[in-house]
Amino acid sequence: MAKLTNATEDLVQELCRRSFLADFVCRSPKFTKQNRKQLEAGDLLLPLKRNLVAIQVRARNLDEKFDPTSEVHLRRIQKRIDHAVNQVKNAKRGLESGRLRELENLRGIRVPVPVMTPIRLFSPRPPTSWRNDTFEAASVSNA
Repeated sequence: MAKLTNATEDLVQELCRRSFLADFVCRSPKFTKQNRKQLEAGDLLLPLKRNLVAIQVRARNLDEKFDPTSEVHLRRIQKRIDHAVNQVKNAKRGLESGRLRELENLRGIRVPVPVMTPIRLFSPRPPTSWRNDTFEAASVSNA
């Protein structure tokens, strides 16, 4: 799974690099908590003026064993989504604590993180039947 996720992160990174320029794309930035534990703030962060865009990448191979109605598969997917949401929350906590103040972009240049007060999280709302929509689209594309 990690290999697929990394390949997908590489693809998303390249899309962002081409869209936002390499100066604004920071891959897998980390910060250190007060207890010295290192946390990843996201898969890709884009500091843009007074905004910090966090991009979380998740990938899953669909094979003949995948069943979109299986509670086991849905729980596994939900667990991955929850992990992604927690990374975004970690980034927010890093900003609030002052421990996430600088990022390294794809060119290796340290860039300051925009100071945002108050820090608010925004995310698109998934459709009410996101599970069915997601898996129907995936099933069609694999047919």
